Amino acid sequence: MNPTESTMTGQGTTHPNPSADGTPAPQARQHRFSLLPVIERYALVLLLVLLVAVFAVTAPDTFTSANNIRALLQSQSVNAVIAFAVIVPLITGRFDLSVGTTMTLSSMVAAGLMSRDGQNLAVAVLGAVAIGLLAGAVNGFLVARLGVNSLVVTLATATAMSGIIDLYGHGQIISDRLPTALTSLGVTLVGGVPVLFAVMIVAAVLVWFTLTRSPYGRRLTAIGSSEASAVLVGIPVRKVVLVSFLASGVLGAVAGLLQIAAQGSANPTAGGITTMLPALAGAFLGATVFAPGRYNVPGTLVGLFVVAVLVNGMALLGANPSYQPIVNGAAVLVAVSLSTALRRRRLGDASSI
Repeated sequence: MNPTESTMTGQGTTHPNPSADGTPAPQARQHRFSLLPVIERYALVLLLVLLVAVFAVTAPDTFTSANNIRALLQSQSVNAVIAFAVIVPLITGRFDLSVGTTMTLSSMVAAGLMSRDGQNLAVAVLGAVAIGLLAGAVNGFLVARLGVNSLVVTLATATAMSGIIDLYGHGQIISDRLPTALTSLGVTLVGGVPVLFAVMIVAAVLVWFTLTRSPYGRRLTAIGSSEASAVLVGIPVRKVVLVSFLASGVLGAVAGLLQIAAQGSANPTAGGITTMLPALAGAFLGATVFAPGRYNVPGTLVGLFVVAVLVNGMALLGANPSYQPIVNGAAVLVAVSLSTALRRRRLGDASSI
């Protein structure tokens, strides 16, 4: 048995004595700080529990009411699907800032097909998904094939889609002749839980499985860790990145359909930066928990609900509504800073192995 193995197993070795000045031995110092990784992984979960406890005490009649909890779960169902759409290309180091407008355009087209053209729900769903695929294809082609910066591309496509939304909807909310099979989802409960929340959980499981248990998910992670290394091992980087934007577009379309169900209508002003900020905050905060430095679905959900609970609790305590965008913006800044630092440390540790 070599010295390294004996050290790992604890056999055939003696523990080093403390130094003359009483400084603990290296192994003692290591054991002393062994809880730090655990704290790092679950600090955000503890923060969420703390926020819930604080608002449950300070606003017991409203925060813990069944109506408020249901409203919180339902509202975050749409935001969660948007956040899932964001993290798929984000794992490769690409941003998709157009998810919010993809959601809005998809919802407007789906509602228009049903309300104006008399089409059934199946056709409307296909129309929404087609919009999502088209948006993802444009973004993916420009980013993956032409190499244009993803921030520039998705900001431009988001702006263009905003104009298309105005032309298509004329700034009007579409709510007439929408099928109850869709709009009733916003008020239906299963075991006391909103159906939209259950749908979001199904989407979360599917995205989680794809990102963590499928070959495609491993390729995404490899590209995000080192694109040059991914190319060397034969991963088709351009194709994988293109598909990530297609997936982001489809998830944006799903969010659009959920938005119709939640509101009972398609609102041309539902998307935009006010929709993207909570999703981005959730995505980046999520990269600080469970698997620090990695974008992940469970962490994204925790991050979303940290921001949502904070905003909801402040509103119930009578805070000015103007604080909501301040909280969202600050959450994004803090989340981006923390996730970037953790990601750099993770990549630095990996490169030193």
